[in-house]
Amino acid sequence: QSLHVRRFPEPAAALRLIKPITWFPPMWAYVCGLIASGASPAGQWHLVLLGILLAGPIVCGMSQAANDWCDRHVDAINEPDRPIPSGRIPGRWGLWIALAMSALSLFVGWQLGPWGFGATVVGVLAAWAYSAEPVRLKRSGWWGPGLVGLSYETLPWVTGAAVLSAGAPRTEVLLIALLYGVGAHGIMTLNDFKALEGDRQMGVNSLPVTLGP
Repeated sequence: QSLHVRRFPEPAAALRLIKPITWFPPMWAYVCGLIASGASPAGQWHLVLLGILLAGPIVCGMSQAANDWCDRHVDAINEPDRPIPSGRIPGRWGLWIALAMSALSLFVGWQLGPWGFGATVVGVLAAWAYSAEPVRLKRSGWWGPGLVGLSYETLPWVTGAAVLSAGAPRTEVLLIALLYGVGAHGIMTLNDFKALEGDRQMGVNSLPVTLGP
């Protein structure tokens, strides 16, 4: 009896691939940036709504898809039931989804003006630099979580402030955004404990691997 090989992604698996549970922090950070700007959203509500969608479902979702594609060999050891190693996202569909969402991110970011587009370019590059070879900053227990913290918290916070005020944020806004990004480094380190065995085997030098049990 031959096994059925799926040709197209399972819809529920595609949703799991972009991990909706991870969208809230960057969406919240973008809103915090909007408020911190001190500018009124009156007449600019499209910048508010587009930015929230960009920070959460689009850019964050893209980064999750890219990470799962680049981590598919590690996930086959740590969490074989995840969408790609389980076969529910077959073939190279994980890569195609990540690339399509990268293009969508840049298109939507363009609608937010030069500050929004510039931040989107940085966010997309950071997502791929974190996960993909040959850079793959997630191999470092310091640079990887640091990049994620800055991308998840600091970047959307600064972007919200810059987009709504159409200018560079004030120094105090930058400092608060930076503190939140640094704080997210610790959360990322805690998250790495669940991938301890696979990270050891695949040469990912997370802090739990280098300093933990």
